[in-house]
Amino acid sequence: MRKLLPLMLLPVCITAAAEWVKVGDTRHLKFEKYIDPDTVKQSGPMAIMRQIWEIGNFLEPGSDRVASVKTLAEYDCQNRKLRVLQEFRFTEPWAKGKEITPANLNQAPSDWSAIAPNSVGGAIIDIVCPSGEDG
Repeated sequence: MRKLLPLMLLPVCITAAAEWVKVGDTRHLKFEKYIDPDTVKQSGPMAIMRQIWEIGNFLEPGSDRVASVKTLAEYDCQNRKLRVLQEFRFTEPWAKGKEITPANLNQAPSDWSAIAPNSVGGAIIDIVCPSGEDG
């Protein structure tokens, strides 16, 4: 039975790692963006979800520079806009390590920003609201 336990836990590990879905990257800036589809909450033309930006290539081991950013973002499907409700910055990939979020960052949601066609934000809109608008 002890030898079978790691094999029995394997599907649990795969499922936990599989919750984040890569939605795009900006190769020239070396960012990758992931969303957690299990956290999408939709109300009319609005969708809210968790996201992670992996910054990776700008880091040196042991530095206090930002390696990943975890956000709670709101998408306006009808008007193709986005705003960040919360943002947390970390020194390691996947929102791990030391949190280095400035104290004043999460005082209010960001302003709404238009989502450009063929952008990472556009890919997210297409996933959470396939018609690109309310229902």
